[in-house]
Amino acid sequence: MLTVAASLAACDPVFPEASDDRLVLLAALNPDSAEHLVLAAHTPAAVEGPPMIVELYRGTPNGGALSWTLVATANERGRECAAQPYYESLVVPHCLAPAAMLDPGAAYLVEASAEGYRTARGRTLAVGDFEVNSAVLTRDDASATLDASWTASVAAHRYFVALRRLHPPHGEDPKGWYAEVDGTSVTVSLPSKAIDEAVEPVTLDVTALSKELYDYLTSGTEGEFFSVPPIQNVENGFGFVGSMRVRSLVVEFR
Repeated sequence: MLTVAASLAACDPVFPEASDDRLVLLAALNPDSAEHLVLAAHTPAAVEGPPMIVELYRGTPNGGALSWTLVATANERGRECAAQPYYESLVVPHCLAPAAMLDPGAAYLVEASAEGYRTARGRTLAVGDFEVNSAVLTRDDASATLDASWTASVAAHRYFVALRRLHPPHGEDPKGWYAEVDGTSVTVSLPSKAIDEAVEPVTLDVTALSKELYDYLTSGTEGEFFSVPPIQNVENGFGFVGSMRVRSLVVEFR
């Protein structure tokens, strides 16, 4: 799931160069799975540190607020994560996977803790199931147009649509073509590169994103002398807690 997001829009996270008592927490909850990949790390200067604990809570409305119930814990140091542009700034990220089925539209809180560090936490809504109804690509000598539609996903803030491709294609920049959609249909012109890089059979991937993950992926700027970090929703730390779900359909050519 994180690789899908990386190939669409994410810029490399910006974290402090000096070590302090805050943790980095990156969590894209996947309601299609019983396990949820959470990347946790000490700030970059801390090459090694105490073991991490990741806890997942479900929120229940209670008098206008939310009451949090622990539903899963991952308290073993995870294997070192394979390098990805999505989090290449992290020196030693660790993959932990709290296991729990998520309820569509429900609120969830992820906390990461380690001895001597502040507890980092963030919350999101779990996006719901949906279905891609149609994906038609009309192509002539001068242009190509994609028409697609899908059903609504509960708690989805935006949708990304993209033609599935190699990640990354031929060792190049992993960021590829995508379109951002506020709704459940799209008619958009495609660059020829997007079609040329698509895997066979050509498949449309539609990603439903929570607001927190959408904000993180679509904000921030990179620069040689000055970088602006993306919008983050982790308290007492850095990163994001969000939710995403991918549905796909083989493209029909006309």
